[in-house]
Amino acid sequence: MKAAGKDIARTVRTSLGRFVAIAAIVALGTGFYAGLRATPDDMNTAADIYYDQSNLMDIRVVSTMGLTDADIDALAKVEGVARAEGAYEADVMTTIGSEQYAMRVHSLPGNGDDSLNRISLASGRWPSAPGECVISADRVMNKPVEEGEALHIDEGATNLEDVLARTDFTIVGFVHSPYYVTSASLGSTVLGSGELDQYMYILEEDFAADLPFTEAFVEVAGAKELRSGSEAYLDKVDEVARRIEAIAPEREQARLAEIKAEAQQTLDDERATYQKERADAEAKLADAEKQLNDSRAQLEDAEKELDSAQATITSSEAEIASGKSQLNSGKNQLSTQRAEAQEKFAEAESQLDAQQEKLDADALQAHIHACRPKPGHRVHARKLLRRAKVFSDRRPDGYLLGEPGDWLVARAGNTSHVHIVKAESFPKLYFQVSTDGD
Repeated sequence: MKAAGKDIARTVRTSLGRFVAIAAIVALGTGFYAGLRATPDDMNTAADIYYDQSNLMDIRVVSTMGLTDADIDALAKVEGVARAEGAYEADVMTTIGSEQYAMRVHSLPGNGDDSLNRISLASGRWPSAPGECVISADRVMNKPVEEGEALHIDEGATNLEDVLARTDFTIVGFVHSPYYVTSASLGSTVLGSGELDQYMYILEEDFAADLPFTEAFVEVAGAKELRSGSEAYLDKVDEVARRIEAIAPEREQARLAEIKAEAQQTLDDERATYQKERADAEAKLADAEKQLNDSRAQLEDAEKELDSAQATITSSEAEIASGKSQLNSGKNQLSTQRAEAQEKFAEAESQLDAQQEKLDADALQAHIHACRPKPGHRVHARKLLRRAKVFSDRRPDGYLLGEPGDWLVARAGNTSHVHIVKAESFPKLYFQVSTDGD
């Protein structure tokens, strides 16, 4: 034994550097092994402490028909359930700046120490008014995002109007959420690339008013005292989960009946509205039909009056046509008679002119001797400037006609003795003895 010890000591002394290197490698490997053996427990312990501090839910309950307050109350009454809280959730496509992201929208839980899934504020502030939101502080974005930036929701996995009350938000803070254990993968979605890029929290009033809870979070009584992930924890949670599943058919039937009742109420309301609107429409149609019948009767009366008026017009047109014919005939007759009268007038005027000329000649001949001046006798004379008729006691049965240029002659001392002397005869019969116009 002593020889073996001496041999080992001799070997170590002769190759001390190799011995130290091998010893260090063994010690380092042993340390790594011990650390790896201790790390899972330490990590699980750290995670359990974080989950307990943030009151991370133990069971998440979802329903395709949504959850009501009655469902939340029923969950809270299940044996082993410490409390149950309803929440809202929706997957959407959003735009921040010029970048688009697939996001999951959550209703903001209470920020007190007693709320389930309590999130912690990394920077900024909590939403205090509708239209404000917070997003993850752990997720790396395509471009830097700052507080105060606008976030617009473009589309959703379902109709946005049925889920959200608004689509425009302002980022007011960044948070850490125990609901998302790692930032490497936030989960899957039917939008975008199929992977979630971010999550956001908004106030409950930013969801649609008639939207039922989309999920419920359950805290199992006594589970916080057990380490998360341990068999004891999983057994306790699974037991409560089975009890929740046991009431599922009852709650599903109740929810279905509630949905049917709501649909029936909506249908009844719509039917009542329809019946009222139909009655109003029928009354309006009846009034319109009455007005139409009255208008039709008025139209028929008007047509009769129009027919009568048309007959009168036709008769009047015939009379007018006959009158026009008679008028045209009368015009023709009048024209003929006028032509004939004018012809007769011309002939009579011609005869009158001939007779006048004869009368004038006779009168002149009669007065040539009578008016010839005698010694000492004088006459008064004036040249006619226009045509004139002279009525003389020498011609009681007619008159003397004088033309412009002829002379009007009266015997001096007897002015009632007047006659007409033709212009060409006057110089031959008389001569001027004074310039006073005589």
